[in-house]
Amino acid sequence: MPGFELAGLDLAVIAAYALGIVAIGFWVGRGTKSSDDFFLAGRGMIWPLVGFSLVVTNFSGTQFLGS
Repeated sequence: MPGFELAGLDLAVIAAYALGIVAIGFWVGRGTKSSDDFFLAGRGMIWPLVGFSLVVTNFSGTQFLGS
């Protein structure tokens, strides 16, 4: 198996990507004040969306592919 090396530019791109994802997470989550806001969308979701999210959460990748 050939050797695997990362150049400085590769590491810089990986670090910038990781920092960007963290920054976006903090920016999007700035309005979340409690765990109810995070898990229940501030109780602002209508019931069909809650039901759909519960059903889709239980699906796996193989169910989406129709095995």
